[in-house]
Amino acid sequence: MAGRHRRNAEASGITDAKSKLGATKFIRIEGDHAYVTIEDFFSYKRKGKAVREDLLWTFVAVGSGADWKLVSWAFSGGARH
Repeated sequence: MAGRHRRNAEASGITDAKSKLGATKFIRIEGDHAYVTIEDFFSYKRKGKAVREDLLWTFVAVGSGADWKLVSWAFSGGARH
């Protein structure tokens, strides 16, 4: 983790963060727009207690020629203790 994220994690008592990407759940390409949703299994310890978050990342990209530019992203999900 870098900078602001590391300071926030330290202030929140978060350690041992690990992210494991899972399956691609959704792909749609419509003209020059692409939408992709991917599972992420995020685990960490908060003040020594194990926490797991099952997340879905959604990315939106716009194509230009052979290149794609990421224009938006979001995640959803929550912690399971």
